[in-house]
Parts: sequence; structure tokens; C-alpha cells
Amino acid sequence: MTVTVGDKPSGPEEWFHEITWQLQPRASLQCVERGRSCTWLIFADQGGWGFTLQNLLKDAGEECYVVLPGLRYEQSAAGVFRLVPQEAEHYRRLLQEVQEMNGPPLCGVIHLWSLDDERLIENFSVQLEAGQQRVCGSALFLAQSLMQTSGGDLPRLCLVTRGALAVAPPVSPLNLTPASLWGFGRTVAQEHPELRCLCLDLDSNGNAHTAAQQIFDELRAGERENQVAFRTGERYVARLARIEISAAIHPGSDDPHATCHEQRATSNQQPASLLITGGTRGLGLRVAQWLVDQGAQHLILLSRSQPDEEAAAAIAELKQKGATVRVIQANVAHLDQLAEALTESQEGMPPLRGVIHTASVRDDRALLEQDWTSFATVMAPKISGAWNLHVLTQDLPLDFFVMFSSTVAVLGAPGQSNYAAANAF
Repeated sequence: MTVTVGDKPSGPEEWFHEITWQLQPRASLQCVERGRSCTWLIFADQGGWGFTLQNLLKDAGEECYVVLPGLRYEQSAAGVFRLVPQEAEHYRRLLQEVQEMNGPPLCGVIHLWSLDDERLIENFSVQLEAGQQRVCGSALFLAQSLMQTSGGDLPRLCLVTRGALAVAPPVSPLNLTPASLWGFGRTVAQEHPELRCLCLDLDSNGNAHTAAQQIFDELRAGERENQVAFRTGERYVARLARIEISAAIHPGSDDPHATCHEQRATSNQQPASLLITGGTRGLGLRVAQWLVDQGAQHLILLSRSQPDEEAAAAIAELKQKGATVRVIQANVAHLDQLAEALTESQEGMPPLRGVIHTASVRDDRALLEQDWTSFATVMAPKISGAWNLHVLTQDLPLDFFVMFSSTVAVLGAPGQSNYAAANAF
């Protein structure tokens, strides 16, 4: 991904950046002629898009096998493999058997399993963890198996989603579950550039033939871009660009918090409570301190564990400044615990008007040392926790709902594939 920031930042107003999607037509690129045929593996969706891509590759003279989720490992006579998505050994076995077929070299693996995800179905919160394991877990085991492949150049890894990103207006409702795949893919690109990982987001309103052609063309166009999206037939590439911050929210030269003073709680405003998850440590506690300095008077600090000695002293200081602070122990990733905590938090407190979600867990490891247990642990507060907060507060008249993320979700970071995936949700 190209970074376009201009001159070196000179002050806080130039610190802010965002991913932008720039139109880059296909006609401006040259396809790469390999001069030899290749073998391709397609982790195909249930909707037939993968088989459409398989036909396209075969028509171009390429050899192609399809991989589907199954209840056991098996290979059919028609070149279709099935494996159990949760079994890491099945991915290694698959690559080994394809190598032993003595066909053309394996040039790429195309992961389409995220295309099966439904949008916001009624039991979304129930199947969210299973969906992450099927989509992101399978990509993890696949990337690890590719890294353990012996021989020459490693096959290219292509991770495909559909409607997972806000690319160009009008923006359709996003497909939430596959979003984590982009954080994972960005980290794979950083940690293992030899996989030449391509992240590709298809148009949610597209069709199988168009999508297959877009994937086919992108893979044959070389490796100039590794983050690409298609909308209404147009091709976009990711760029990191500086945000122009409006003068209306610039800090004053004499008072660094001048813009916040107008938002202080006053006697003319109705009392309100603010909920901070992960509020007894780190960023959550810093946010609590900042809010009290700006005039907040009723805080609810939610955490999985009780405050340590340092946090307890900081909370006592908040109370000395006149704030009412209630500390509640609960795991935001557990819907029943969170529901009970929210009910308890409102006893004797003003109505809840703001939610700030800072809860997080870190378990940094090299990609080859990761496992799904580590991913699930890190994803729980960021994904299940965020969704649970949304479900339980969506009918409340909130003034704001703020979720903390991380730059690793945008840039990737070696050793943090699980954290990047969790924060990209």
C-alpha cells in the first residue's frame, strides 16, 4: 500500500491519516506473461463463484483444484478436495498431495470461504465466533502451511472478501465477519512478504462471472498492488493519506483543551453516565481521567478484573475531583455478563448516554507460532465485545458510541496477526 502524506508532519493537526480508495483502471496495467502453465488452489465458496473461477482458469490452460469445507479429509475424482476447517494438519496434507501430483508448479492459492457469510442474520452474535474461525482461522492455517512448503518460490496467497469495506459511495451495508481477514492479510504481507499476499474485496452487488474475471485479471496483472477493491465494475487501490482536520476542531494556541470546554457538563445539561470498557487500566483509565478533566461526573468502568493498586489510586483521585465512579467486573465478550453489568450500572446512576469501548487483549506471536486459541482470545473483546455492546445499547438514546482500534489493523505488524485481525472488525 502506497503512503501519500506530503511533507513531514509539523504539528498535531497533521498527525491524522486514513485509508483512501483511489480509482485505478485496469487498462493502465500490463498483464504479466509467465510463459508456463500453473496450478491453482481455490478454497471455494458454496455459492458457485469459486467453480466459475476454476472454469476461467482452466479455459486459460491452467490446472486448478477446488477445496471445500467438509466433515473429513477426502479427494474426489473430479479434483475437488474436502477438509475440516479446524484441522491445521489437513491444510499441510492438502499442499503435500498437490505437490506430489507432478503437475505444473503451484502458483497461487485463492481463499473464497468468506463469501458464504450472511449479512446481519438474527443469530449473528451466536454464530460470530464460528464465522471468525471458519473465515480467519482457515486463512491462518493456510498461510502457516504455505510457509512450511518446501521447494522454490512460495505460491501467492490471495484473500478475497465481498462488501467488507467502505470503498466508494453509495456504501451498501457491510459484511462484518470477513473484515478481520483484511487485518490478518495486511500483517501477513508485512511479516512474510514472500507470500505476496493480495487482499481483494469484491462488490457485494456483483455476480459470479464478473467477480471471477476480476480475480483472474488481478492475479495475472503482477504484484504492483496488494490491496484492491471493485465497486460497480471499477477498480480501486488502497492509499494512506493525511486527513485535513477542520479549523473548527483545532486546539487553541493558549489552551490545548479549548475545543473540549464547550462540551463540558453544565448545570443546564441533564446528568448522564458514560461507560468505559477496559476502564480500569491502560487507555481506558486514561480516557476516564480525561473525561473527568472535561467535566464528566458519572463514570462506569467495566473490566474483567478488579483494579490493581495503581488503578485503584487513580480511581480514588477521580472521586476526589467530584466524579461518581462505579467499577463493575464483567467480561464484555459474554453477552449475559454484559447485560447483567449494564443493568447493575444503572442502579442509582443517571441514564447511559455514551459508550467507549477500549477493552483489549494482546498475545503477540510470530505467524508460525500462532494457533486458533490465541486468535479467539484476542478477538473476544474486540469482536464479540463490540457486537454485544451494540446489541445491548442500540435502543438507548446514546450521544456517542466510540470503539478504539489500532494502527495494526490498517498497516499490519509482524507478530500481531491476531491483534490486527481483531481490530479490523
